[in-house]
Amino acid sequence: MHMDYRSPFSDWHQAASVRAMPAAGWLTGGEGAWMPEEAGSLLAHPEVRPHARPVAAGLLLASLGFTVSLESRLISPVALDIAAGALRASYGACRDAVVADALRVQCDEAYHAVLAQELIGQVRRMSGVRPPEGEHPFLVHVDQLALTFPAEDAPLVRFCAAVVSETLITKTLRDDWLDGGLQQDLRSFLRHHYQDEVRHSAYFAQLLQLVWPQWTASLRAALRPIWPGLVDAFLDADDAVAVRVLRGAGFATPRACEIVAGCARGQGSRRNASTQLTFHALRRAGAVQDGDTAWAPARGVAR
Repeated sequence: MHMDYRSPFSDWHQAASVRAMPAAGWLTGGEGAWMPEEAGSLLAHPEVRPHARPVAAGLLLASLGFTVSLESRLISPVALDIAAGALRASYGACRDAVVADALRVQCDEAYHAVLAQELIGQVRRMSGVRPPEGEHPFLVHVDQLALTFPAEDAPLVRFCAAVVSETLITKTLRDDWLDGGLQQDLRSFLRHHYQDEVRHSAYFAQLLQLVWPQWTASLRAALRPIWPGLVDAFLDADDAVAVRVLRGAGFATPRACEIVAGCARGQGSRRNASTQLTFHALRRAGAVQDGDTAWAPARGVAR
C-alpha cells in the first residue's frame, strides 16, 4: 500500500524563487564579505588571513560552480526521471502530484543554476579571482559509483545521490543568508535557494519512502551500502575544494592540505547537524537500519 503523499509545493506559485524574485536587476553590487570569517574557519587561519579576500572569493566561486553543475548534471535530470516514471516504482493515486512536483523541482533547480551563474560573473568582476579548476569531487564520486552498477540501475543510483544532496542542509544554506556582514546579492541568493531547498528536502524524503519498499530485495541490498559514501563524498568535498583554492592563492600543495586538515578537525558538530535530516529520511524509508548509522569516517583531505 502506498504512503499518503503531501505535496510540499502548495505555495510554489507564490513563494518559489523563480516566481518571487524580481524579473530583472537582482544583482545590485555593494560591499560585504564573500564568506563568513568565523573562529576556527579557514579564513581565520593566521596564514590565510592576509589572503582572506581572494581566498573567500575563490571558495564562493567554487561553491557557486558546484551549484551550477549539481543542479544541471544531477538534480534536474533526476527530477525528469521521476516525472517520466523511470524509477521502477508506481506512484499510485498520488502520481499526478508527484509528477507535477518533480517538474517544479526541475524548474527550481534550473533557475538556481541561472542565478548561481549570474552571481559567478559578478564575483569574478568584483574580485578579479578565477574559479578553481577541476570537477567537483561529489559529482566525480556519483559518476564512478553509477559505473559500478548495471546500466539499467544507474538512474536509481543517481536518484539516491539526489536524495543525499537534497536532504543535506549545510550551514551555508541554513544560516549564512542571515549574516548581515555578507555581500547583499550573496545573501539574497542564499535565502531564496534555502527556501526552495526546504521544499525539495521534504519532497525527496517522501519520494524515497514511496519508492524504496517497491524495489527488489536484491536491489535494496546492493544500494544500502552506498549511503555512507554519498554522504561523506558530499561533505568531504569542501576540504578538497579548499585545497584547490589555497593552491590558487599561492600555497604549496602540502601546506594547503595541512591548513585545511587542521581547520576541518574542528567542524564535527557542523557535520553532524548537516546530516540529521538525511539520517531521518533514510531511517523512515527503511533505506538504513540502526546498525547502518555509524557512517564511515571522513577520508581526509584529497590531494
